[in-house]
Amino acid sequence: MATVKKARNAGIDFVRVLGIVAVVVGHSWNIEAVGRWVYPWHVPIFFFLTGYLLKNDRSFSVEFRSRVRSLAYPYVFWLVVFGLAYGLGLANAARLGPDSIEMVIWGGSAAYRPFTTFWFFSVLFFTALLARVIWRFPKMIRWICAGAGIVLGLVFGPELAGTPLSIASALPCLFFVVAGAELRSIRKRLRRPGLYGSALLVLSVACIASNVAPAMNIKGGSYGSPLSVLIALSMCVGLLLVSESLFAKASTATSLAVTSLAVPGLIVVLLHPAVLWALGVPDEARIWQFALVLLVPWLAGLIAVRAGLPQFVTGVAPVRRWRALRLSRSRD
Repeated sequence: MATVKKARNAGIDFVRVLGIVAVVVGHSWNIEAVGRWVYPWHVPIFFFLTGYLLKNDRSFSVEFRSRVRSLAYPYVFWLVVFGLAYGLGLANAARLGPDSIEMVIWGGSAAYRPFTTFWFFSVLFFTALLARVIWRFPKMIRWICAGAGIVLGLVFGPELAGTPLSIASALPCLFFVVAGAELRSIRKRLRRPGLYGSALLVLSVACIASNVAPAMNIKGGSYGSPLSVLIALSMCVGLLLVSESLFAKASTATSLAVTSLAVPGLIVVLLHPAVLWALGVPDEARIWQFALVLLVPWLAGLIAVRAGLPQFVTGVAPVRRWRALRLSRSRD
């Protein structure tokens, strides 16, 4: 059984945990307030982190194999698991038909409970590969591609999201990957990242509170306006800088606890819509329902990772001992 060798950054992992909780909140309460305060950043942050952690020297073939193991295989495994449960449920209710089968296979923005979040993993897979393709070119070319992608998203977002597996949404999502990589390239030159991050968060919150731009909904292909994109980017940068600054001074126990919660994140994101579906939760969940929707998948994920289940189940290489998780710290 393999041991995790790569050092983990608890500040980054905290942002992951925060983003996962926000995703569950967004699916538990389909109300205006959640759309306004959560949707501007809860999905962009994951694409931004992908760019922030992107390795400059990795080849396309290595990237492809890595993403297949961490994203494609879990996608297929859980699609089969959910598909069987979903099909049996519809068959028992005499409601299984071609439209249901097409929804499962087509995926992307067309998928609903219990497949609500599958689109994210297919888009992340293709976005990471697209980023690797353009990474051989100079930085200016990368930004031109990213800018063109987000413009396409602003103009043709729903059409891009409507493609099989929402594969074309990789074009606008590339913008956040390139932006994340850009922050990484200048991160060590920021002498007071916590201050800069706090300022960006205050500015972002003020913009959202003022309702100066429509909220984003990447799954549906709605990127709002150019200002919406800038607010999302500001939130991503602010959250990451503040989190890294705080966890640079956190205790090892605290950092390890956060990292332990972040490791089974793929299972949480994939499984919580199934809990919503099984409970029959309407657009607005009750508090006890939300607690179950959040905690049951997380507990299942922790058990799966601690039990050393294969990567095609958890999305991460098996961990033999949790003490083997090494932590890295970002120093200001």
